[in-house]
Amino acid sequence: MSDAIKGVTKYKAVRTALTSLVRKVGWRSEVGATVFPGLTGDQCAPGSEVFPLRAGDPRSFAEQGQNGPITQGFAKAINLVQTGGTPTGKTLASLVPKLAKLGPSTFVILATDGGPNCNLGQSCGADRCMLNIEQSPLCQDPNCCDPQVDPNYSPVNCLDADNTVAAVEQLAGAGVKTIVVGIPGSDVYGSLLDLMAVAGGAPRPGSPRYYRVENLADLESLLLQIGDQVTVSCDVTLSAPPEHRDLVNVFLDKSLVPSDPDNGWTWTGDDRLTLHGKPCDDLLAGAYEAVRVIVGCPTEVVVD
Repeated sequence: MSDAIKGVTKYKAVRTALTSLVRKVGWRSEVGATVFPGLTGDQCAPGSEVFPLRAGDPRSFAEQGQNGPITQGFAKAINLVQTGGTPTGKTLASLVPKLAKLGPSTFVILATDGGPNCNLGQSCGADRCMLNIEQSPLCQDPNCCDPQVDPNYSPVNCLDADNTVAAVEQLAGAGVKTIVVGIPGSDVYGSLLDLMAVAGGAPRPGSPRYYRVENLADLESLLLQIGDQVTVSCDVTLSAPPEHRDLVNVFLDKSLVPSDPDNGWTWTGDDRLTLHGKPCDDLLAGAYEAVRVIVGCPTEVVVD
């Protein structure tokens, strides 16, 4: 992701946009970062976690438009020079055990400028050889991934489609949704990115199913839109169904929200409740930092 567009490297644009995202919505989420290839020197190594998951800065930093210590640490951690392959499948698969423990409100934002590769155990025809697909000037043969054609060719450039989709499905099966963002350079892999987006459980409506960025200048606003979608919701899923529903109360920060289908909350599943009306509107508008569900006291209801 080191190519430059109008003097700005694609990775630098992603880095800047992600830092802005963490500054603006980190106060209502936990954030972490993994980059690939890993930092071992192997250009096809699974990604390395460079910023372990942690809560973002307090809301006051976002309101002042300043980077707090967490955002500063995040920006420093991802300030790397990334070269090498694109071991997307191996990286996502390596994240499954850790992310599966975090619960159903966990999302992976996958930003890529190309297709996944680095599966040394596969071979492919020209239709899955990335050098052929991208019409690379380095490729002058019918199949530029076949070492029998040229000893300099390698299956490392075969499109690792199946394993990558399988890794996204693994994450989804563990309750972790993957949001796929394709930045300039990824267009030729649009059909695969669509498959990944659908398998990840968080596709965009319409076509394409992944989030396509045609202009790097639009990346920051797109990521903020995605961040708002995944960090704020009027639907709340509990870790387990409560034993006594009539002993559950909902708070927005410290403000009690009564149970009411018009301007309160209702149960919408065994372990799921939904805010309605003004409480929902206020939450989405950023008036509150968090939804808290407290068990132990009789449910407050609206009495006509």
